[in-house]
Amino acid sequence: MSGVTQFSELALPHIRSLQAYVPGVQPVGEGWTKLNTNELPYPCSPKVGPAVMAEVAKLPLYPNPTSAALREGIAQYHGVSADRVIVGNGSDDILNLLVRAFNSKESATVVTVPSYSLYQTLIAIRGGTLIEVPFDASIKLPVDALVSCGARMLFLTSPNAPTGISFPKESVRDLVFAIRWYCGDG
Repeated sequence: MSGVTQFSELALPHIRSLQAYVPGVQPVGEGWTKLNTNELPYPCSPKVGPAVMAEVAKLPLYPNPTSAALREGIAQYHGVSADRVIVGNGSDDILNLLVRAFNSKESATVVTVPSYSLYQTLIAIRGGTLIEVPFDASIKLPVDALVSCGARMLFLTSPNAPTGISFPKESVRDLVFAIRWYCGDG
């Protein structure tokens, strides 16, 4: 480490050239109900305080490493088996795990544009390959372009960020069927 003056000099070259992730525009001033950062704009239920305090007593204990009870509850609610449920420290953690597991220079990930800007950041940190499929003026789901681009992984945000448009269930179903057909599972 002789000659190193900054820890940043130890980072991989492609990491040093990345721009920091910038969250969406934050409203300023009165009259806004802020919804773009998953914050609750209203007071919590009076049941929240006692529930939080009950959990605080458990802080000295190491949590269940597989989040078994939570996964079981989610699985039961959605009618699937617990081995089909993954939990993490928020959705950004799950996105990070997915990119680390499935994206590389050899196996690209496709996103629609515009979309959630963290996808590009995570893929760039990984040094992976990103394919961007732009929306046309209709902002309809470009099923053919998404399926035919050759990506191994697809991030589909619905409702789309930043447009707020939800894709009709039929369009998402068509995309799933097209991917299954394209992959030979249809």
